[in-house]
Amino acid sequence: MTTSLSQEEKDWPSTCNKAKESYEECFFHWYRESFLKGVSENPCEDLWKAYESCVKSLASSRKLEHLLTSEWNLDQSKGE
Repeated sequence: MTTSLSQEEKDWPSTCNKAKESYEECFFHWYRESFLKGVSENPCEDLWKAYESCVKSLASSRKLEHLLTSEWNLDQSKGE
């Protein structure tokens, strides 16, 4: 049985890459240039929220949002 994937389904793993790269660039710059010098205020929060929103949206559209919650139980086989 062959399943044909739509272009959206083929592209979805890379959908959030731009948001991820923007956040990581900001974060690593802040970490090196500010955090290690004692400045704890993180200016990258908006970029993190955009990336997080993208990932949550993708997970939700594929009914995988349960993987992103703190309630996720790694040992699902025990039915706890």
